[in-house]
Amino acid sequence: MNILNSGVGNFVMSEGRKYSYFGGNNYLGLANHPEVKAAAIRAIEKY
Repeated sequence: MNILNSGVGNFVMSEGRKYSYFGGNNYLGLANHPEVKAAAIRAIEKY
């Protein structure tokens, strides 16, 4: 079993090593991108 030492994004840290992460829905790392967040807020406010 591997223990992750970071949040899940497009990369994860485990035992001091950085790994690409393709197992979730944020494998491109766009969920925390400021432009994506701003567009989501605009859409919520509009609709």
